[in-house]
Amino acid sequence: MSEHQTTSQGEAEELILRLGEAFAHCGMPSHRLEDRLTSLTEYLQLEGSFFAVPTSLLVDLGTGTRHRVRLARIRPSKIDLGKLEALHGLADAILAGEQDPSSATNRVREIMTAEKRYGAGVRWLGTLIASCAATRFMGGGVDEMLLGTLAGAMLGTLSLILGWREGWGKMIEPLGAMLVAFVTVVGSGLFEAVDADKALLGGLIVLVPGFTIAIAVRELVSGHTAAGTIRMASALMTTLMLGFGVAFGYRLGVLVAGEPGAAVIEPLPLWSAWALLPIAALNIALVFEVHPRELFSVVLTACMGYLALTSAAEPMGRELAVFVAAFTVGIVGNLLARLRSRPFGVARLPALLFLVPGGLGFLSIKRLFGGEAVDAMASAGQVGLVATALVTGLMVADSVMTAKRAGPNEAV
Repeated sequence: MSEHQTTSQGEAEELILRLGEAFAHCGMPSHRLEDRLTSLTEYLQLEGSFFAVPTSLLVDLGTGTRHRVRLARIRPSKIDLGKLEALHGLADAILAGEQDPSSATNRVREIMTAEKRYGAGVRWLGTLIASCAATRFMGGGVDEMLLGTLAGAMLGTLSLILGWREGWGKMIEPLGAMLVAFVTVVGSGLFEAVDADKALLGGLIVLVPGFTIAIAVRELVSGHTAAGTIRMASALMTTLMLGFGVAFGYRLGVLVAGEPGAAVIEPLPLWSAWALLPIAALNIALVFEVHPRELFSVVLTACMGYLALTSAAEPMGRELAVFVAAFTVGIVGNLLARLRSRPFGVARLPALLFLVPGGLGFLSIKRLFGGEAVDAMASAGQVGLVATALVTGLMVADSVMTAKRAGPNEAV
């Protein structure tokens, strides 16, 4: 092998490793990550195999008898759809022969070191509006929405404060749950007949690991048992920390304002949900750093998914309605990605926030801490059914229509 060939192979191997690290860091599921890296490896005329789990990436690359095994440690991070879209676009450019390994590696570094697209104020506003909308979609009335919005604002402020202090960001789940529970219990004492539970869950909606549960189920279904098990364990631990924080904050609130009274919720008209839905979807997209050009697709996909969910809920029941809604979200998101020649179905993920079973998971842990073991097990069973229905709907949609047409050099 000549020196030039050795250098070129080394650059290609470095690109695959760095791109894999970047994909994993931005929240790409393990089964899609391995498939994406395999297609790139084949195009770059390398032999490779990959093993991805949420916390690490094992890569075996080389040609003939010359192989190297490298291990990358993946630091857990929030899903960043803007960077994921940019990375998918870069991968497509490589497969189209528009990027050489050296320049592509530099581009990966540029993408990952870029500043966040939206400022702290925009993300804070997104958390606030998401809490308000979540409270409404869970059946809350005007008072519950006001209390949930206040709790979301407090949580967003705490998140900003902890983000400024190194090492404190990992404490957002227990401390945030404690703060939200305290605010909602005290607030329910100030407002008569307010359902504290609905305001509490609405205020915590951005912390509940619904996406993580859904991705874990998808990995388990696709045969990636190790990745799915690790991700599910992570979701369980996050939920337990939220449950502990809620239990602690609830008791503090009761000491200050007494036990919440019986709730009397005045139902809101249906149009209020439809009025909130586009605003909520838009702000959720901002929280996930979606590029501005994709915002219309996000809102349209969310509206179509919610329409399918509400239309199917009464005749079919919750689980089948989630399947229908997930299928609709998958088809609409993939269709928009194909029509707009986008490399990745970005529009789907924010729309799925209205379907993920994180709220049920949190409710099961809350009941467990409250000594309601039987109800807790029933809620946990519902989590599994809803997550499976959601994943199955997306898988069927992906079988019917992929997010993009495979190019001549793409194996996936």
